Amino acid sequence: MSYFKVENQLVYMPEEKYSHILIQELNVSDYQGYYIMTNSEKKPSDQIRHEAMVYDFLKSLYESDRELFLRQWVRFELAGENAQNNIWHLLYDYCLCYGHALLSDPRSDHKQMMDDLMGNTTQSLPTGNIFSLLIRTKPYKFTLKKAPKVRILIDAEKAVKIVGQLSNFAIYFENNSVISCSDNITVKLF
Repeated sequence: MSYFKVENQLVYMPEEKYSHILIQELNVSDYQGYYIMTNSEKKPSDQIRHEAMVYDFLKSLYESDRELFLRQWVRFELAGENAQNNIWHLLYDYCLCYGHALLSDPRSDHKQMMDDLMGNTTQSLPTGNIFSLLIRTKPYKFTLKKAPKVRILIDAEKAVKIVGQLSNFAIYFENNSVISCSDNITVKLF
């Protein structure tokens, strides 16, 4: 899980924050690392326990000082390599929460297999540095045709910074292009 919902606030939780809470704040000794599971897997019991502990920790912070919680945990500003390593998971969580788009892998099956064998994919970029954001559009009125999708190819290495919160954030790229994700997805090309 890379986000938590605390009192209707979505908290994006990159691995480094998650492990910091468990190890530094809660003194968990059996933490083995961030666990990413496939759809067919059941969550291990220690993962469920750790998520409950992190949720309780976040909820106590929210209850003690709401404004500080929003500034420190709900809002984020990721820059450089941190933005590049988190862009895929942030967009994935946004897609899950809002359903406006989905992520896809533009590589052929052969390329996917070769990249996996060569170690060109990581937990932070499971589809490699380049992936697609498929934006859903509204279906045409008065026609039986399916709604078209807009495909945006994203190169994670070109991300400069990501600013906002999970419900409303902007991704800035080297070429001054911006993808804004909120109620709608807006792409600005310069």
